[in-house]
Amino acid sequence: MRRAIELYNRLNLWAKFMFNILLTAVIFVSLFGLSFTTRYDKFVMSQRSSQLQRAFLRLQTDYSGDALSNREALEQLEYEYGLRMLILTDTVGGVFNIKYTSLVYSPRIGTGRSFFSANPVRSFIDILPRAFGDNISVSVTYENTDPAYDYLVFNVQENTSGVGFIGLLGRHNATNDIIMLQLPTPIVQSAVDVTRVFLLAAGSMSLIAALLLALPLARRLSSPIVEINRIAERMADLDFSLQYTGHEGDEIGALGSSVNRLSGHLQRTIAELVDANHRLEAEVERAHRLDEMRKNLLINVSHELKTPLALVQGYAEGLRINIDSDDESRAFYCGVIEEEARHMTSLVSDLLSLSRIEAGAIPPEPELFSIDELAEACTARFASVAEAKGVALEVHPVGVQAYADRDMIERALLNFLSNALDHTPEGGVVRLYATRTEGRVRLSVFNSGEFINEDELPRIWQSFYKLDKARTRSLGGTGIGLSIVKAVMEAHHCAYGAHNEPIAGGVVFWFDLPLPSPAVEEVE
Repeated sequence: MRRAIELYNRLNLWAKFMFNILLTAVIFVSLFGLSFTTRYDKFVMSQRSSQLQRAFLRLQTDYSGDALSNREALEQLEYEYGLRMLILTDTVGGVFNIKYTSLVYSPRIGTGRSFFSANPVRSFIDILPRAFGDNISVSVTYENTDPAYDYLVFNVQENTSGVGFIGLLGRHNATNDIIMLQLPTPIVQSAVDVTRVFLLAAGSMSLIAALLLALPLARRLSSPIVEINRIAERMADLDFSLQYTGHEGDEIGALGSSVNRLSGHLQRTIAELVDANHRLEAEVERAHRLDEMRKNLLINVSHELKTPLALVQGYAEGLRINIDSDDESRAFYCGVIEEEARHMTSLVSDLLSLSRIEAGAIPPEPELFSIDELAEACTARFASVAEAKGVALEVHPVGVQAYADRDMIERALLNFLSNALDHTPEGGVVRLYATRTEGRVRLSVFNSGEFINEDELPRIWQSFYKLDKARTRSLGGTGIGLSIVKAVMEAHHCAYGAHNEPIAGGVVFWFDLPLPSPAVEEVE
């Protein structure tokens, strides 16, 4: 039994539906066959007995005692009920006469002298074995004791051949005639046999029909559940693309709708969790990056301040002990201290600006300004430096306006120009120009000179990253100018970058600025 249950549990849903439908059909047909085999014969005999009783009651009204005048009614009654009839009447001396019969006549019936006694019905039952043969058995199956309708139902069976009949024996109330109704048992048995064959064939056909019907029915019943299971499996793999498309109005349809709603809720929830996770990862990465920046900042600031502080300390001690007492030496010492103090002040100022911009403490305040005016103002501040170095400083006007924080953009552009002049050899050129595209304007600063290695281009935007460590102090830079440009552009959500120009023989630094919208231009 356990093995059978295990095998059943391994079946898929379609096979289980098939098995259950066929099992139900087999059980139903088997129970019906068992009931028919054990109860149908008795049921038919009971129905035939009732049929004889109804015919006997009909005779009480349809038969008047004159068999000749009632012959047509008697034959009609025999035809309707499929029976044979015998009507006997008494004569003087106790000898009976046959008034009507459709039975095969047996002369042995005429020997019954005691037929009409106090209980003629019982008397006739007593002589039946002698009337129909000595090798028969008679059994009374029902006896009505109502004086108004005195009759009994009996079975007669020939012991050798098994042939017999079911009969009813009673008295006619009006004439006291003895009436015997006979329904041959072979007729009953034949009907039972025919019915048994028919039911066997019908049961077999029913099982075949159940099998043929179970195939599409099991598929129809199981397909929605199989589809829901497939959707659930995809949901378990975080794939929410499938939806249940059935339109059943029952519990399966409700389950499919619930699965669809659950899929939608899970998809939104997981999307929110993924988004939150990405934000968290970004925050963790940002915190890690800021921590690394903080560590690098401490290292770089310590390194940058170490030399000027040492110089300041050394020259201050020289002044204190009057190593050189002449005015020219003291003035030189003071100039060195002032220059190093200026360098440290510039470094601290740049660091503060960078930190405040990166932290969002100085949000951009966009305004409308002219690109050409900004370019002229910035290049004018470096005109004397460029002339002293023998570097040509060029400006190419573009004639457009930008919409951004002018002070931040000016500082970024000044850092580009300062960086370009620092790395341009004598006789070189620094060129400031702009190009306009749809929705933005790109400011570019070109300086002739040595190229930057391609693998170093992404790192030049890091704080204190210097391409030529030996020339840093001579150039006077702090090493965070390009970091400020990066922070300013990211605060504006604008692109920036640098690339080598092999044809022109130099390097280009650039950043994009947004053009003003028509609404901003109207307000301005």
